[in-house]
Amino acid sequence: MRGSENSFSFAEVRFFGICAGLCFCLVPVSAETLSSAWEHLVSTNPALRSAEARVESGRAAVDAVNASWYPRLDLTGSYQYQSETSKMKIVIPAFMEGMDDVTIDKSLEDHDKAEVGANVSYVLFSGFSETRAAEAQEASLKSTETSYLQTKNTLALRFGLLHYAIQSARISLRLEEARFSARKAHLGVLEKRTDSGVSTSAQTLSAVAELARASADTAEAHRKLDSLYQEFESFVGVPYPEEAPPELPLVDSDSSLRSLEAEALEQRADAFLKQGAATQGGAYPQISTYVGYRYGNPGLNLTGNEWMGYAVAGVQAKWNLFDGFERKASAVRYRAESKSLRAQAEELRREQGASLKELDLDDRASSVERQSLVSGLEAAQAAQKAYTTALANGTATPDDLRDADLLVADMESRLELWKIREAVRQLQRLWKSGRIISYGEDGQ
Repeated sequence: MRGSENSFSFAEVRFFGICAGLCFCLVPVSAETLSSAWEHLVSTNPALRSAEARVESGRAAVDAVNASWYPRLDLTGSYQYQSETSKMKIVIPAFMEGMDDVTIDKSLEDHDKAEVGANVSYVLFSGFSETRAAEAQEASLKSTETSYLQTKNTLALRFGLLHYAIQSARISLRLEEARFSARKAHLGVLEKRTDSGVSTSAQTLSAVAELARASADTAEAHRKLDSLYQEFESFVGVPYPEEAPPELPLVDSDSSLRSLEAEALEQRADAFLKQGAATQGGAYPQISTYVGYRYGNPGLNLTGNEWMGYAVAGVQAKWNLFDGFERKASAVRYRAESKSLRAQAEELRREQGASLKELDLDDRASSVERQSLVSGLEAAQAAQKAYTTALANGTATPDDLRDADLLVADMESRLELWKIREAVRQLQRLWKSGRIISYGEDGQ
């Protein structure tokens, strides 16, 4: 029954709860800043999650190898049934002349035997194989961790390049829109002049063609920017922040020159060498000790039929003298693998050096380009100012001033694009230098 007109049934409450949940789920995930977009990428990117899982697996492998340093505790149990009973025959020699030997011939009654117990065992010596195996896993873990950093750094590079591509596309779109507005205004003026007989129809048709070209260029700039927005959202998982500043909030935590990819290969090479050394432990005696307790029926009294408890202790030794050259083949294999990885690492370091030298050449060319752009902008601004004065004096036309305005906008855009290209080169230099790249709070 309803308590009042304003009360709701359980079904109605559940219905509204489901609707509210669906509405919450349909709200798109967004990022207000570049740093929050970066954090979302780091927390959701499948490649990075896979690299994190490999690091976790490597740490577990190290723990598994280090387990050999601890004693092992085992519970044992066995049961055996045999169709015939065991027999015991003892001959006691005569101790006086004239007497016969005494023979004790007894058949044990039990057809089965049961035993339970516990053992504590510990390896005393294994030819240092445990030590080498632990060192190999540690080196393998370092390689996995370095590969994780390389994966994250590559994501940071792509994130930054996409940001700068979007900023460049925004500048290009702004310039194309300015050109379109100028062409549209110019066409309006020509149409009025044509109606009054000052301009010809050919000039008007030419302006129409220029406006159509400007419209197509603007549409293409819009398409390129929209495509970059879509690529960013597909890569990061959230839309590009509309209020993102042109500069990236870079956090550079390392100043040393390194090659993460080459380091990972060298660490794997080191792991192979140590793994090869671990296999050579089989050439030495393997010695272990154990203590335990047994509870069996029959126990040590073979003629009895009752349960008996007793302690055991001992040392076991095993020495393999021939294994079909397995250890030798393993050593050759691991050395070859290590040699191959080190050669790959050396090649990567050479490529890194060449890439950094190429960036140095780009920096010198970029400096010359900036000087030219600054000089060009100053000249365009001076011309704009001169045409403004000339138009007021009647010695220049509005078309002259329009062209001067477009030239200033073009030079300003070129200088902005140069700054973005410079930022891209800085980002690429950080990445190629093996510096750890991350992004903090915008504006910090």
